[in-house]
Amino acid sequence: MLRRVQWIIPGHKRRLKRALIGTPSSCRPPHSGRPVAATIINILARRRNECILFRDSLYLSTATGTAASTTPAHASTTSTGWSRGKGRRQTYVSEPQISDPYADFGAPHNWYVQARKLKRSLILHVGPTNSGKTHEALERMQRAASGIYCGPLRLLAWEVYEKLNSKDVPCELWTGQEVKEVEGSRHMSCTVEMADVSRTYDVAVVDECQLIGDKERGWAWTRVVLGLPAIEVHLCGSPAFVEIVQELAREIGDDVEVREYARLSPLKPQKKAVASWAEIEAGDCVVAFSRKKLFELKNEIEVATSPRMKCCIVYGGLPPEARREQARLFNEEGSGWNVMVATDAIGMGLNLAIGRVIFSALEKFDGKVDRRLSDAEIKQIAGRAGRFNGKFQAQDLYFLCDLTDMLGVARLVEEIPLNLRDRYTFCIAPVDTKQAELMAFLRFFARQYQHRKEVKLGMDILSERVPVTPLELKHLEEVHAVLDVYLWLGLRFGEDVFVEMDEAEEAAVRCSELIEEGLKTLKPKEFTLVKGEGGGEQGGEEWGRPGSDERRQIDAGEGG
Repeated sequence: MLRRVQWIIPGHKRRLKRALIGTPSSCRPPHSGRPVAATIINILARRRNECILFRDSLYLSTATGTAASTTPAHASTTSTGWSRGKGRRQTYVSEPQISDPYADFGAPHNWYVQARKLKRSLILHVGPTNSGKTHEALERMQRAASGIYCGPLRLLAWEVYEKLNSKDVPCELWTGQEVKEVEGSRHMSCTVEMADVSRTYDVAVVDECQLIGDKERGWAWTRVVLGLPAIEVHLCGSPAFVEIVQELAREIGDDVEVREYARLSPLKPQKKAVASWAEIEAGDCVVAFSRKKLFELKNEIEVATSPRMKCCIVYGGLPPEARREQARLFNEEGSGWNVMVATDAIGMGLNLAIGRVIFSALEKFDGKVDRRLSDAEIKQIAGRAGRFNGKFQAQDLYFLCDLTDMLGVARLVEEIPLNLRDRYTFCIAPVDTKQAELMAFLRFFARQYQHRKEVKLGMDILSERVPVTPLELKHLEEVHAVLDVYLWLGLRFGEDVFVEMDEAEEAAVRCSELIEEGLKTLKPKEFTLVKGEGGGEQGGEEWGRPGSDERRQIDAGEGG
């Protein structure tokens, strides 16, 4: 059972303080001649409306038009700092009083004044996968005059956005990489990090709420559970989150109703194990825990089965569009694609007509060590849950998030002179720090931005060639990751700075199409991988890297 929720993005580690604050005078408050230790407590990403930073006795707010709405009313002094771009301003507020709600890290619910003014009803939809809990919550949101859906994946946000608009319910889409506004809309579908807690809604739906205990992303669920100003807040997930939400509700005075759901179809263990891949049947899903193993299984199953069973493939590195296309092929009767090989990425965002789930292994690498799956994980994956198991043993109500990737980016851009807000924005970019090429491009973008120049992709990274081997597919996935982070940064810094947004969006769409086509025509027998540092998989091809000087700096270890 969850015992704590993750609630802030802290900057308490010495390395991050140094990287975030740096030494440029533009990063320092007017009232202080020394760098100030920074702890980041909250960020609202929608339209770059609001960003609140706590640095010892300092609040830093940036807003479109004015920063007054995010500044504590009782702060003693204010002064305006460096500004860039139309309508953007930074306001420094010094010497807050001890009664300031933002200064109380033990009561983050008091940061959300609008939500605290409402008498909210928290309705918990609790049950396993395929129990209809999220469907019931979305039906209620659809009937409401206004509403917001917060999901863990872009794939899910897109699905709700398309569903509501197809039913003549105007709905906007907000994710880290794209914004689609719809005229007359009073509904929004978004990834949970993009939720706007400044707008009031009749109904809010928050999906996969057991992730409130996740060490990396749990802060986003905690933020919406505490801060969404909605009359009804529908929280969907496994039973792991119920106790912790009830405890939060007691603190903030909200009403709680728990609705329990049973699985719509029974989940039964098969008495006899699958002896060989020749026994694979249409509708089977074979689960493995590495990309390399998935392609090996795909080849072995297609060779062993007679008549030949063509395998779809799903793993976390695929773009959302490619995952959705693989799911469509698997579900579509008569498509000829009747077996799925997948990691536990199948657990969220995909509706799959799976008959059997077959485990190729009962061990997985959890990011640190190889370990056996727990009973709960086996049950979750077998039911296509694939979700965080919520086992935290600490006694405190809140805990701090994992800063590993954030620190990696902070080290990468440490020597680049950026102001605090811009440095922080680069640090929270959604990147996998183990991908050397992606990190090189992130640094390349930061270098361009440092000089207040137009930020361009800087290379021709996309060909029209359909990948025919997993190595070529891996290359395209890396390309898509670079385009993804460029789009993410462009939404935050503006198209007047990231001037190739249209080109990047078109390239990302084409990249997804090539990946989808490649997954249908791969030649698994040619599958070979070069092991990179840390056991990662690397393609052997050099592709569209930033300039040689940037490459040398990265290779030399500058910035981590």
